[in-house]
Amino acid sequence: MNQLIRIVDDDESVRESLSMVLKMEGYEVKAWSNAKDFFREDFMSAPGCLLLDVMMPEMTGYEVQQILIERSHFIPIIFISAYGEIEGVVRSMKLGAVDFLQKPLDPEKVLAAVAKAIKNFGQRPLEIEPAEAYRRYSSLTEKEKHILELIDIGLSSSAIAERLSLSKRTIENRRVLIYRKLQVQSAEEMKRILRAVESRDETLRTEQDCLIPVFDT
Repeated sequence: MNQLIRIVDDDESVRESLSMVLKMEGYEVKAWSNAKDFFREDFMSAPGCLLLDVMMPEMTGYEVQQILIERSHFIPIIFISAYGEIEGVVRSMKLGAVDFLQKPLDPEKVLAAVAKAIKNFGQRPLEIEPAEAYRRYSSLTEKEKHILELIDIGLSSSAIAERLSLSKRTIENRRVLIYRKLQVQSAEEMKRILRAVESRDETLRTEQDCLIPVFDT
């Protein structure tokens, strides 16, 4: 499947220049001038990454990242900005951003960052073997497994935080760590992992039942 490179930036010249550079490399590209249109029109179904401007009217890039996390869409993000404020950079990277590029953008650095995002995060298999799913699931702590169960039933970060008496930021940070350990970037992929683990457990129970000796009476 072709990689879709998404661009969200309110500067038309940036959108056009990035689109041209990426299309010349053979990527499929879609661009939006604001976050609202991006959320309305993109369904995160195509693999790829997101080039996201930090300072935009109505909704900042950091706010877009928070909403994506809340919706369990862990698409790899490359932040772009004319301002290199350290606090925001550090927080965005902790929440899973792949890179942070300063404007004016260097085409070679953009292409390198996109290639890195796609190589590390952008392609996922549609199916996963139960044994591999269980290996990833087993890497979670008991607290992380509990949070994962709450995510699986559809609770938001705010609802989980309230239930566990933790801050929303703490839950979001742990959600990111859980997704990293499971090697997924969306709720759909996470659910496939859990269903594969359940399938493995069910198979083991069936095999054990078959081993129970039957005595004639």
